[in-house]
Amino acid sequence: MSTAIVVGLVFSAVPFHYARYLARGETEGRPTWYGGFTNLYLVVRILKAHARRGDRWAGPAYIAYCISAAMTPAVLVGLIVQDYWFR
Repeated sequence: MSTAIVVGLVFSAVPFHYARYLARGETEGRPTWYGGFTNLYLVVRILKAHARRGDRWAGPAYIAYCISAAMTPAVLVGLIVQDYWFR
């Protein structure tokens, strides 16, 4: 289970920082990164826009970020079930 947590963190952290790197010139004067990893809409919007422009890393980063968004609740449910099951 701890492996799933580490994979989930990597899958969310790397695309987040890559999207922030891509947006460094597009988001001046606005507090766009308020909310950090939970700012799903901003990260997804930037990655999709750059994937459409032809950035070859933005597409896989977008897919990895979507997987992490789905994986995090599944890991939490797994931890709750594991805690309940092994009492």
